Amino acid sequence: MTFKKIRGSKDSFRAKAGKRTYIIRGVRTGIQPISAATPPAGRYTVDIYFSGEGPIFNTREPDRFRTMEAAMEFCEAVDAGDIDIEEMRRRYEAEDMAAEEAANRRADAAAKEFREALDHWGLKYTELLDLVDKQQSLPDMVHRRLLTMEGVGLP
Repeated sequence: MTFKKIRGSKDSFRAKAGKRTYIIRGVRTGIQPISAATPPAGRYTVDIYFSGEGPIFNTREPDRFRTMEAAMEFCEAVDAGDIDIEEMRRRYEAEDMAAEEAANRRADAAAKEFREALDHWGLKYTELLDLVDKQQSLPDMVHRRLLTMEGVGLP
């Protein structure tokens, strides 16, 4: 499979094999000099397209490639049928669902903890939002007066 540089890009390459198009991109992260010709090692991803359709697959974070050659070998293995992209896609979707479920569990736990704090003070969440809105609309001078009344004061 022959890879050609994508016009206007320093580190992206495209190859066509049958009905598939493979695009290899170098992922830039962190602070790098603008003149850097290639991304740091281990930072390549592959997009796979079918003719006339949008992207069907992207290797993203789980399978980083250390070199452009490794990314090209991956594309050739997919084209040869040695790698099943449908299985990889199912694995990625399962990982995404697991991550979303974990995020929902963390959000539920945080909401429950905050709700307990509100119950301790005898407040509803909507009442807290109303109070925050009123507090934010106070002029700075009133804010300072209230803090002084509390014995805190501001310089």
